[in-house]
Amino acid sequence: MEISDAITRLTEREKEALRLWLDHKSAKEIAIDLGVSHHAVEKRLKMARTKLGAATSRDAARMLAVAEGYGQTVAAPSDLSPPADPRPSRHHRPLVFGGLAMLTLTALGLALATAYPAAEPIEIEVDGSIERVFAHLDRNESGFLESPESPFVAIAFIDPDDSKAREGSAVIGNSDDPAQVSEFYTAADTDRDGRVSLDEYRVWSEAHWGELGIEVKTIMKVLPES
Repeated sequence: MEISDAITRLTEREKEALRLWLDHKSAKEIAIDLGVSHHAVEKRLKMARTKLGAATSRDAARMLAVAEGYGQTVAAPSDLSPPADPRPSRHHRPLVFGGLAMLTLTALGLALATAYPAAEPIEIEVDGSIERVFAHLDRNESGFLESPESPFVAIAFIDPDDSKAREGSAVIGNSDDPAQVSEFYTAADTDRDGRVSLDEYRVWSEAHWGELGIEVKTIMKVLPES
């Protein structure tokens, strides 16, 4: 994938974090600037690295800087350059209109991607924290799960009945099945406000993982979606 294509996959929140990171700010400082938790900042930086194929957040920030133009040195015009023709050129007008159309389409695509970013095939460490699972599922970072956000994840957990504490894996539901997602919102949204809060998700999760004999505190990771 070309860098320009990868850049268009970044959400505006991820770009904000990268720009501040390039200013040599820490995750906690960025969190204060953006009014979010430092866990949210770390998640945005990790997603950006994954999308850009960058080894570090600094590399990802530099790639964004180059793509946006402020990471490149602008060459000064030569003294020997011929004077510009003041007459407007008709040959450039189609290019200008075409460029504007492309920018409009790109902006529209980014707006849609920002609303509900696609899940990335990455492994998330949660260490028994239902809050981290919830944050992973809350794609638009609204603080609630809202349709079409799916509650279903594959997890790795520590089997307490295994003397060697080996990991097991399990999954509830199918994110690609709209009927199952709809059933979740009907069951979990107990206050009927059209969305599912962290507390509502915690109650639903404990009940459904419990049916499989899995305690939430034993969940170690959210596994990549297949």
